[in-house]
Amino acid sequence: MTVQKDSIPYSGNNRALLGIRLLLAQWTGSYHSGYRHIGNIISPDLEQGIERYKHYSSPIGQDKLDWIVPIKAEPIFKFTTDELSNKNLQYFLNAGAPTAVAANPTATYGPETIICGKTGDIHGLTEGNLTDAQRTALKVYDVTGTALLVADTDYSVITLIGETSIQMLVDTYAGHLLRIGTGSTAAVAYGFVQKAGQWFTPLTAQNVYVAAKIQFFPVQGKGLEWRIRNATITNGSKLNADKKAASSLDFELNLLDDTVLNPTEPFGRMWDLGYDDAGTPTI
Repeated sequence: MTVQKDSIPYSGNNRALLGIRLLLAQWTGSYHSGYRHIGNIISPDLEQGIERYKHYSSPIGQDKLDWIVPIKAEPIFKFTTDELSNKNLQYFLNAGAPTAVAANPTATYGPETIICGKTGDIHGLTEGNLTDAQRTALKVYDVTGTALLVADTDYSVITLIGETSIQMLVDTYAGHLLRIGTGSTAAVAYGFVQKAGQWFTPLTAQNVYVAAKIQFFPVQGKGLEWRIRNATITNGSKLNADKKAASSLDFELNLLDDTVLNPTEPFGRMWDLGYDDAGTPTI
């Protein structure tokens, strides 16, 4: 007798070697920002988070399961990405929106003050990326003793691991308050080279609400996509900075109940995108 299979055609295409792609669209308060690929994902773990109540009857002294009721649904997609993009770092650090900073070779900072150490002690500047001319213009002033220190006698300007620093050559000013800047009393801001970049403030955001697409992209087999309308992206436990492996960030995508707006699809919609006649995934 011929056995009718559940899926037509029945083949290895009903199995899958799945990869994962995650796209997030951040909620801005009135609209989503558009979907953005989170980057390469390693260690994906999708949990249904369903908790069930089980009831047992025991009319003859033996407990027998006769009723199961789902009492909790908490779908969670846990994953790790090894792409330390600005947006991923923002999510990981619960940070506010980033602020773009343009490159500026003539930026200024300070002046700044330090408590002087003894001979050999090194005092780094807050903004340490200086040109040779900017380093030459630096002055160090003894606020305690009201005297300008002599370069290459009392101190030297050095570059340590790419950062400009002041290294003391004498013990004379140990414990004194020194000022570092430019001008006759080092009371004028010093120049430095500002690199282009973005900055943000960690641990200032509350929940980050997103819509999401979790795409299960196969080498061969079925293509699946879970489209989620309401979720939060939260940081995991750690930033892995092991020098023997690519740095990575842990995250959790917590799916939120969207019954009010979508009563029949409170946790979104799962699409089975199947495969074409040649067995190639259609996603």
